[in-house]
Amino acid sequence: MRLFTAIDIDGTLRERIAGAVECMRARMDPTVADRLAWVKPESWHITLVFVGEVPDGVAADIAERIAAPFDSSAFRLVFGQPALFPPRGRPRVLWVRVEQGSEQLAVLQQSVVARLEGVPFRREVRPFTPHLTLARVRPRSSGVSRDRLEDLRVDRLGGCTIDHVTLYRSHLSSKGARYAPLVRAQLRSGT
Repeated sequence: MRLFTAIDIDGTLRERIAGAVECMRARMDPTVADRLAWVKPESWHITLVFVGEVPDGVAADIAERIAAPFDSSAFRLVFGQPALFPPRGRPRVLWVRVEQGSEQLAVLQQSVVARLEGVPFRREVRPFTPHLTLARVRPRSSGVSRDRLEDLRVDRLGGCTIDHVTLYRSHLSSKGARYAPLVRAQLRSGT
């Protein structure tokens, strides 16, 4: 099973971001927009820990570890402006920055890492950078340079309350990834 843990955004924020993405795409050169693999709004999430492919027995252990409520309090998450990964050179990912709530996300991400201590999977070596992926540059696409993705500013996207962590199973196919929630673990209510 291919697994990851993530933070979900609510429907109102999802619609607002979808509208901003449509405005952004309308301002882009169509040849550039077509070279991006746009993530479907129903698939938007903030990955906390990517586990990857694990045997069913390990997946059951992970689900049990994630299921218990977290000691962190619910918090407000607000998105900022779009940006590009990597910060220099040929862009590979168009994403949205977390403007408020990144400290709480980092604490929550470390709590998930602690719960997965001893579980055999390949750990991420890069520092945790909370973000929402909007699009990926298609492999072997030419003509998608940093300067062709300028002027990506959008109206204020807003935010939502984060009150749970979800363990997802990822199904890969030629039509893209589909995500199925396996376990949701609540955060404490209040801020």
